[in-house]
Amino acid sequence: MERINSTSLNYHLKRLFLGRKNYKSAATSSTVLYPKSIAVTRPAIFINSDLSKVNQVQQETSFDHEHLRINGGEQEFAATTAYALENVVAADGNIYKSNMKYGLRTYPDKIIIDNEFKDYSSACLMSSYMGNKYFGHWMRDDLPKYLAAVDIDTPITCVKNQTAHQASYQDILGIKPEKYLNGAIKKLTILEDYSQNEYKKQRYQMLRDKVSRKYKKSDKKGVMILRGDSGSLRNLENEQQVAEFLSYNGFDIVDITSCTVDEIISKCRVDIVVGVEGSHLGNCIYPINEGGGILTLQSPSRFNNVYKDYADCMDMNYGFVVGNESENSGFTVNLGDLEDVLNDLENSICRRHV
Repeated sequence: MERINSTSLNYHLKRLFLGRKNYKSAATSSTVLYPKSIAVTRPAIFINSDLSKVNQVQQETSFDHEHLRINGGEQEFAATTAYALENVVAADGNIYKSNMKYGLRTYPDKIIIDNEFKDYSSACLMSSYMGNKYFGHWMRDDLPKYLAAVDIDTPITCVKNQTAHQASYQDILGIKPEKYLNGAIKKLTILEDYSQNEYKKQRYQMLRDKVSRKYKKSDKKGVMILRGDSGSLRNLENEQQVAEFLSYNGFDIVDITSCTVDEIISKCRVDIVVGVEGSHLGNCIYPINEGGGILTLQSPSRFNNVYKDYADCMDMNYGFVVGNESENSGFTVNLGDLEDVLNDLENSICRRHV
């Protein structure tokens, strides 16, 4: 059965006359779960001349933010805050209250939606817009958010078409939210939990501990997670050459499109993870060894170091190599540059393990 999305229509009408509210202004109360803090982060490991190759950053970041990430230094980390809203309505996974919309879908509001209702007296939201858009954010943001949500109320998620890999990760990590699409929620808690603060680190560690207890460390030096054609196109034209170079130097190679989550985790229980920057690297954040390192291969037209934030949070090492743009809208990575950064990353890991 399907029905007209009257909730969305009402919201758009009220927004015309009343303006737009956000969830913070619509909340009846808020509670700081962990205060804002300041910490000093290490610089990334990279070849300085590589920055001259960068001509564009990923659309959801900026040159200034990327420079702040890779240069390290004193940084402020936002608080983790719980916002309580009363008498909200869910429609197609989005949350509404009068002229407030908390958007979780990556597509525009639908006029016709599923006629499947589930009401809650109270619940705590685990889902996020970025987590619904990118697998990497789902791994880094939504899964640890569950551990905060479960201490507050019934955790709920609006993931509609969950992949087999997502379902496996939830089973392995013991994450069991309730799914919702449409219905009334008398009290809903929305968590502002994007910052990589100490509270986030504690929850990452809880999930990492579950993995380390179940999967033994690999005897390989590292792993390369192949991207191939998965996700948004980021064509590393010499990916096979890079994989052969790393394999010769003691690395395992994992193709996420043909491996189970068990196989992926087993291969990623290593000190170093290498791969094209992107969501598929989210597979490494729970199995990578303590004090390990992440090395991203960067397209010069999509520079983004979001995994530096995770590495900083978990006191790990981070490096990157910027590729050379090709005529075919792809890029190639120089193996000599990769070897240099990889050696520096290994040395940093060894020094910190001593």
